Amino acid sequence: MGRPTAGQYRNTLAICGPPESAPSPGTADRVWELTSPSLDVVAARLVGLSPEEQADIEMTARQAWAVTVATALRCGLDRAAFTGNRFFAALARVWSPSYRAALTRGARSVREMSSDTITIRVWPELLHQGVRAAALWKVATKGIPNVFRSTLQRPQRSGRGPRHRVYRIKLVDSARCRELIRLLRISRSRRLLLAEDHAPPSAIERTVLAEQAYDVMEVGDGANDVRQRLEAARLWLDLRAIRDDVRRERTAIRGHAWKKAYAAWKRSAQVRLAAKIQDPTRRRERMKRLYLQWLQADDQAALRLRNHYRTRRGRYQAALAVRREIRERQRAGDLAWDVPYVEIKSMFFVGTNRRWYARNVWVPQTRSKDVFAIASDSPVGDDMSFLRATQRGAWFRAMVPEERYELEEAAGEFDDLVPLFGVDVSSSMDHVIAILAAHRKDERRIVEDEETPKEARARRLWEASRVGGVRLAGFSGPDDSRLRACISELQNIRYGADIDNLARLLRNDPVQYGRGLGDSRNVRAALASIEEPYDALWLRVCQALGVSAIARDGCLRVVDPLDGTEFIWNPQRAVKRVISHQAFKLIVAEPRGLQAGKLTNRVSPGIIHMCDAAFAAEVVRALNERGVRHLAIVHDCFLIPQMGGEEVELLEDAVAAAGRPWFVRLEPVYALFERYLGDDADYGPIVRGWREAWQRRKECEDWPKFRVKRETTYGDSYEDDEDV
Repeated sequence: MGRPTAGQYRNTLAICGPPESAPSPGTADRVWELTSPSLDVVAARLVGLSPEEQADIEMTARQAWAVTVATALRCGLDRAAFTGNRFFAALARVWSPSYRAALTRGARSVREMSSDTITIRVWPELLHQGVRAAALWKVATKGIPNVFRSTLQRPQRSGRGPRHRVYRIKLVDSARCRELIRLLRISRSRRLLLAEDHAPPSAIERTVLAEQAYDVMEVGDGANDVRQRLEAARLWLDLRAIRDDVRRERTAIRGHAWKKAYAAWKRSAQVRLAAKIQDPTRRRERMKRLYLQWLQADDQAALRLRNHYRTRRGRYQAALAVRREIRERQRAGDLAWDVPYVEIKSMFFVGTNRRWYARNVWVPQTRSKDVFAIASDSPVGDDMSFLRATQRGAWFRAMVPEERYELEEAAGEFDDLVPLFGVDVSSSMDHVIAILAAHRKDERRIVEDEETPKEARARRLWEASRVGGVRLAGFSGPDDSRLRACISELQNIRYGADIDNLARLLRNDPVQYGRGLGDSRNVRAALASIEEPYDALWLRVCQALGVSAIARDGCLRVVDPLDGTEFIWNPQRAVKRVISHQAFKLIVAEPRGLQAGKLTNRVSPGIIHMCDAAFAAEVVRALNERGVRHLAIVHDCFLIPQMGGEEVELLEDAVAAAGRPWFVRLEPVYALFERYLGDDADYGPIVRGWREAWQRRKECEDWPKFRVKRETTYGDSYEDDEDV
């Protein structure tokens, strides 16, 4: 694309019309005064324009610069990456009707548009109107004095395909920066949805490549009904708990031992010698080799420190982001400064696996595993008492249903807010497979045995290590939490997980998995010692189903048992394509056919999670029917307000009641197996037998029962037994 002519400028203006939502001339002029870029650099140079047209093109340059500054400031406020795609999209949204038309066709970003749309329509529309994207990008990525600093975070690296040049924007605390933010009306992206906030429209989850949608998760009346029930729930954030989390995690990372250890490594003789290597590639490779050796030395001591530090830092940043948004809402007058609780809600969508996901700050964004002690508000005598709590239990409160339970004293505004109580369906993966594959004996064992399936696997693995079948190092016994964490990952083999990847995952996180399970050979031996009777057959049937679906339809057509809605799984291989003009580059993703391996491996987890989601929907309906409207779910975990012990019976009753309608609705799952494998010589008799067993059980009204375990939330004073 060369320099535009005056004729192209006039023709494009006539076709595109006035810009949409561009900064006003007054705003653009003031931004120009505050930032002082060079007009010769960012303005288009065209020959043959009238004085009025030249003035218009200069104003376009000023407005485009204002949009550029606004995009960079917004990235700085949101701590988001400042990329060429994001910057170009901001300009195109204002000056390109073709870009806006592509958005209406389903694309949501530059990456999801076709290369023809960008090269033939969008980019020429910008360039011919005097918007010089390459020049604006070059100036913006150098930073603006007293406004923001721009740092290249991820440069191009050979051997990894095309990548964005990602810049980190660090805002300067100055009067000029604050004036620009106010002038351009920039605010942080909001993830916190207050109860009185306007709810954005719901959207269907999908993957878009070259403006074509794939993996479109269509939803029917049943899914919409459950979504509306979830979105009607209200929870309350405890602002003091969030503040305490920020302080606790900030203290932990400021004095963390990792910082001293890393600084000492940087000062070591080997590292100083490697830093003197002149060739950049050799220097980088040598430093990387030394760093990895250091992490693995002394029983991975440095790796443990690093992972622990990163975990604490991530917790701090997550809590700080919520606290900052609360502070902004308080400054804007949306929230009072002196309230201890804030009422919130969330929007939900159905993911590719048909599970429910929250779009806003909600229960799943908090941790439920790390239990800590907090001081009780009601000490016994002169002694301070402590309660067990998790971040999830400390952050959230709920309103007690009036028709179910009345507090003895509710004089204050927030006296009827109580912590959440939760239960989790125990070993839901095993339970769903046992039910679908008609393993009644294993199903009874999962529900009735004292040991959960995970505990039984940990015991069998430990026993195998005692007789030399498997090598286990660094674990104290079958109850070791790190060994249990290894078991949780090994269970993913029935989802088609790669053994080499499992071994690498367990080896590289010593904080969570200890020393791991060694090499792939040892992991394979560990899997053999914990295998369930239904594991191998289930995975083979699901993979055969995927292969048959690809051969027959080129995709997998699935019917959701929740409401009978058909949707399609057809993940695509995406290839990145670079579109460049001068030194400025965009990256789009183009489809290159069905990703057969991904679809085949999706069948097993997809069916299990889809059944999980259908069961969760029935539990939500059962709880609503029992008067509990303010609730939360995290896949197969259900949380409701504490009600003096009544919540245990409520949840047990709802989970038990959900078994019948859920089991009756499983017919589409069996139809899916028969559709693709019914005529198969090897698997046809198996899947037909599954369906016949389901039919007989339904006629006998022998409804499945699910085992649940309680989740630690807040104020726990129960016995250590996890099962309700």
